[in-house]
Amino acid sequence: MTTAGNANWRAPKAFQWRKVIIPILLVALVAATAGVTWVLTRTDPPPPPPPPTLPTEHPLSQLEIAGITTLLARQRSGAHKASGTIVVNGHTFGVQLTYLDDNTAGSGVVTAGGTRGDALLDQGTVYLRGDTDFWSALGVAGTPPPPPGWVNIGDLLQGKLFYPPAKWTAALAPTPAARLDGSRYTAGANSATITNASDISHYSVNDVDVDVTAAQPPDVLAAATQLGADHGPGALLSRTAAGGWTLTAPAPPAPPAGTPTTTGSSPATPTP
Repeated sequence: MTTAGNANWRAPKAFQWRKVIIPILLVALVAATAGVTWVLTRTDPPPPPPPPTLPTEHPLSQLEIAGITTLLARQRSGAHKASGTIVVNGHTFGVQLTYLDDNTAGSGVVTAGGTRGDALLDQGTVYLRGDTDFWSALGVAGTPPPPPGWVNIGDLLQGKLFYPPAKWTAALAPTPAARLDGSRYTAGANSATITNASDISHYSVNDVDVDVTAAQPPDVLAAATQLGADHGPGALLSRTAAGGWTLTAPAPPAPPAGTPTTTGSSPATPTP
């Protein structure tokens, strides 16, 4: 056997996988980096604008006028509870009241400046009682009367306490300018919330802003009778020279009929 033909023979070299893998990895890394950069820096097109909101406020139909008129009439009969606020001369007071809708009886609580007082309605006349801090928070000077302590407030709160249903329902009577938007009903500057198209649950009229719910007339009358037992005519409020309010001491009770008085001229001396 000769070796002449094999003088230039070399064993085959091992395949250099590194020379192939490294470039592939570099290409993959560059591609991944480019992909991440694209994800982080891409700008999505803005979403399409929402469809325009169609107005739901509308003038009242004849059927809606009839329905609201019926709901308002319902507020003028029976009894109700009112909870919310009243605003008088820029001052806000809290109220929690129950009343007969004919304004003959009612009772409740008024809060003012962190204080509270009792409220009573009797045949259209409104009475309050509370301590000195309560009256001061209402803007009234002076000393509260002795027990039972009731004061006939007259026009102190501008008639907004136990606001007569006849008045606020009249302010919400349907007119050509009245509008309905879902459950919200507006009549000029006044508004009401209608619940389930079957009742008025809130009204805002003349700075009286309250939730209203139905109450049982016997319960309302019993509470008012108990609170206002022996309330009498109540002390009165008067105005100062500067226009402020002040408590006036109640007048002493009138003497029984036939009681002699100490005023007037002395009796004539009988002639001997």
